[in-house]
Amino acid sequence: MKIIHKVFCLTLLTYAAFLSSCQEDDNNPARPGTVRFTLQHRVSADAPDGRVTQSLPEGAKLYVSIATTAGEEVYSLREVTLVNMGGYAVSEPLALNTGDYILTRFIVAGDQVSYVAPQEGSPLAQWVEDPLPIAFTVEDNTIAGLQVQVLPFDETNAPQDFGYVGFGIQVAAYPYFNLSVFTLNENGLAFIPVRASILQGADTVFSQALPAGINAIAFVGDMEAIYQLVLEQPGYARYTVDFTLPTLLETLISSGKKALEIALRPAFTFVTRYNRGAAFSVVGSSLDELTVDWGDGTIEPLVPVIADQVEHEYTGDKDHYFVSVYGNDLNHIEELGFFYDFGSLKEITLDNLPALRRFRQGFAAAPPVVDFSHNPVLHEIEMIIANARSIVLAEDATVRYILLMGNNDTFQQSSLDHIIDVSYRAAVEGRMPVGTLALETMYTVPRRLIVTPSSDALEKLRALRDVYGWSISPDEF
Repeated sequence: MKIIHKVFCLTLLTYAAFLSSCQEDDNNPARPGTVRFTLQHRVSADAPDGRVTQSLPEGAKLYVSIATTAGEEVYSLREVTLVNMGGYAVSEPLALNTGDYILTRFIVAGDQVSYVAPQEGSPLAQWVEDPLPIAFTVEDNTIAGLQVQVLPFDETNAPQDFGYVGFGIQVAAYPYFNLSVFTLNENGLAFIPVRASILQGADTVFSQALPAGINAIAFVGDMEAIYQLVLEQPGYARYTVDFTLPTLLETLISSGKKALEIALRPAFTFVTRYNRGAAFSVVGSSLDELTVDWGDGTIEPLVPVIADQVEHEYTGDKDHYFVSVYGNDLNHIEELGFFYDFGSLKEITLDNLPALRRFRQGFAAAPPVVDFSHNPVLHEIEMIIANARSIVLAEDATVRYILLMGNNDTFQQSSLDHIIDVSYRAAVEGRMPVGTLALETMYTVPRRLIVTPSSDALEKLRALRDVYGWSISPDEF
């Protein structure tokens, strides 16, 4: 058996990066953190002077795969730049939200694979103290350390020795091209942020949230392969295009453009909570010129059937699907409804529905926040037994009916205070003389408010009931 003396020790440092000052309230929402990898030499008893003097090959990159503890892949062989700093190989930081993660693949490669972290149960796993997968946590405002050991890979090894079927890495020159994504608004063309992914068949070779502007797209690829670029951004139609790198680069050069320019169309969008299917009801003065992209490659005219319902079943293995509805009749949609499992949502964006008057969701999981601040004629909100947590209204909103029954102990006090305040001002200013707030629990005896508002909001709620004649349920609180 070959004894391996060249063992490297990797220290994973997790930084919670905050943009605010130290004086901010500790109750502020969690901000994204970052992870940074530091590769440092480990002492070996049989090495000269007790040290390994192995250096990384020129141009070597780090490739990591990271998943959540629920199994959802966050990075798949994500390329990370390594920089030599005082004898240490330090990576650029990777953004991660606060949470628990698992490091599943770890490979260092230049022109060829140089170092690999072995998988548990593989023949070479015995040479490291803790083989992959390795769990780690990103916490708020802390630095976490995780040590991962890698072994050298040479011509005497095979990927199977490390527990890999193959490494799936093809090194090529990069960046390949620049990408700019924009939309047309009242001021003309404007850059917008976007989630960009590049697929090769069923495999995702690039996935990154890009800021507004011109972004370099670099990924380890094949000049002969066919790729698909997928762009998803809440409030805009999903965009896909197939390409090969030589054709794309030739087109950009011949046109004299510095970047691939893509304009996204405004849309009503949502992300499914489950992967079995999606369904919603839609009513409008005209729906003839609307298209729905179900996020799985199915794009079709939006044609409501029974009870104004639109429905689609999924057969793929994605956890969630990004659905977009777009077209010339977007501003004619007046009512939307989501019910039961197919109506359960992770996200929804209603910004581009100026004529929306009624929104309903029942017996289906609501997103963490539903923002109605861009729907000026909204008349009714109904979210019943939806585990709803928060909604946002425009400060001058005049919503006559807000029905939130059955969201027992899930609704946030701050959001209920906001609803009561907006309704109270609408009543006091005469913009909404009479209205209804149904805020009671269900399946409890006695029925009570879904969450207790602040004392100030409670006084306003009583004034709506006693002074302005609004219908409030429960009527005793």
